Amino acid sequence: MKHLGLLLVLTLSTMLSAATLSIDTSLVGSSDVNFRPMLPIQGIEAEIGITVHNLVDQDTRAIVSAALSNGSVLGIAEIAIPARGEAEAVIPWIPRENGEALIAVAASTPDGEVVNATAVVPVISRPLYFPWFGGHKGTCRDLRYPNVVLAAQEDIAYWRKRGALPCLWKGLNKEATPEEYAAELAEGLDDLKNGAAGIMIDEMGGYDDQEILAAPWFDGLRQFLHTNPAAFTAVWMCGSLREPYCNIARNVYRTNEGINLLMCEAYCNYQVAEFHAFRRMVYFDQRIELARRQDVLMNTVMTLALVGHEEDFNITPYELEDQLRYIRMHAPEMPGVGFFHGDPPTAGMTHFADELCRKYFLLPVLDVYPEDLQLESLELHAGQPVTVLAGFRNIGASDARQARVVLWANELVISDTLIDLPAVRTEEIPRAVQVRAGFVPENPGYVRIRAEIYPANSQQTILRGSAEREIYVRP
Repeated sequence: MKHLGLLLVLTLSTMLSAATLSIDTSLVGSSDVNFRPMLPIQGIEAEIGITVHNLVDQDTRAIVSAALSNGSVLGIAEIAIPARGEAEAVIPWIPRENGEALIAVAASTPDGEVVNATAVVPVISRPLYFPWFGGHKGTCRDLRYPNVVLAAQEDIAYWRKRGALPCLWKGLNKEATPEEYAAELAEGLDDLKNGAAGIMIDEMGGYDDQEILAAPWFDGLRQFLHTNPAAFTAVWMCGSLREPYCNIARNVYRTNEGINLLMCEAYCNYQVAEFHAFRRMVYFDQRIELARRQDVLMNTVMTLALVGHEEDFNITPYELEDQLRYIRMHAPEMPGVGFFHGDPPTAGMTHFADELCRKYFLLPVLDVYPEDLQLESLELHAGQPVTVLAGFRNIGASDARQARVVLWANELVISDTLIDLPAVRTEEIPRAVQVRAGFVPENPGYVRIRAEIYPANSQQTILRGSAEREIYVRP
């Protein structure tokens, strides 16, 4: 039977005039090929769920297979499909490489019919989170990357099938005792593997740390986290991020208990109007700086609003992209970005935001920092060789291959080469890929050293394409 399945994967010519099976991958939100998790992680076991539909009034069986675009067979399963019904074949898969993978699937009947379909899935080098407010309304169903969603009970099976983490809405109850609030947060979390994966707590905040620490609901939250460590807990932080929440959030030292994801509401288009603010990005700075100071930046994401402040400040695509670029530049450790969208008045904003997740997180994201532009010696003299060391980074979740990097000394090109920039994996330390080049300054005075990076293709995103450093050359 295994050899027959392999033959069916590789030979796609046998078709009957009257189809009895179908596999449809034309629509993202209702695709018959799903990946669990939605964003598989390199080197960690995932599964491919392939739903096969039986179009005739007779039960049948099917052999279902999945393969990479290079022909490597990932697995084969046999399923029984009821008349006019459907069944799902589940094939385990450990992705060996990151980047977008094209998966070819096939299903065959005992009498020789074969149906085929393909699906593209981004394999990432480390975990990322794209939480969405809106999964409970069905308005996220045609998005590609919402892997953490607010979900109603009736939505949970759908999001589970797609490989997302469906989370129940929880509010802030100031009237309950700690024990009552802990029980309220845990309600509905009876089956974390098949039901709701966790909770999203709406709008916790405050400005007085001592008041937060003394609040019964904060004690109740801590009790819930202690007794439900396997539940995925995400918290919408309204107002400024405060230290008490950081101190009960997971980080590199607290791995088994605590808030999984702090979601900082940084709604420029709301807060600029409400707080009469002149500078938009200061709302990001406070949250980034505190999260980094408290060592929880790797468990914190910014959540951005896709709707405006009444009619006065509706957000546009270029504003949203600028916000996301700012976050990536100032907080490359952040493992994703979240969105509160409601019903955006600007057409296409929801899908535009979804695509930004791919552009600035899933794809290779190329960057160069000024502090990564160094010299082996700072005592420079005219006529003596100088060695420049330039570091280039990829903060995305896919490897970048054959990016072009150019080093300049004033108007002189001292290096022009191609380099690979691997994506950082979970247990790895982020380090720049270094390029060395030498030159001899002819005259005393100031020399401007510049490093530039160019993408190899449209599937590599440029964040900052260049960095400069001025050096003084003595006689």
